[in-house]
Amino acid sequence: MHNTNTSLHIYTDGSCLNNPGRSAFSAIIEEVTEDGDLVKRWTATGREKDSTNQRAELLAAIEGLRAVPSDFDGKIVVVTDSRYLSDGMEKWMPGWKAKGLDKRPNADLWRILNKLSDNKNIRFKWVKGHSGHSSNETAHALAYLTLQTEIA
Repeated sequence: MHNTNTSLHIYTDGSCLNNPGRSAFSAIIEEVTEDGDLVKRWTATGREKDSTNQRAELLAAIEGLRAVPSDFDGKIVVVTDSRYLSDGMEKWMPGWKAKGLDKRPNADLWRILNKLSDNKNIRFKWVKGHSGHSSNETAHALAYLTLQTEIA
């Protein structure tokens, strides 16, 4: 059971060598109290052999949201340095759905993000990358380290 007085902050980042090329992504999930005290922290990471930076950014959010316990029904804030991700979910998704989501690049991932976000209290927040935001920097470092791991 999750305390109803907590929220989740999911810090995401994607990294790609030779865009397109090998990519990796990470999400750092933090459960915090209303006062901002950390209750719990965990991570989700992954990689793809042949991908793009945009796909890596979307996959970071997908894996972060998939790592949320199924019984959590509080507020979730996905923090990203990707305008593509934040604007896509906060501004463009309603129009895309009305016009046909299948026409979008990365439609497979946008459909998953849309489904994971349905009926949840989720906000996507943009932060400037490499600007000293500690959790964003940590997500970047984790994605980069994951990228350095050989893919079988």
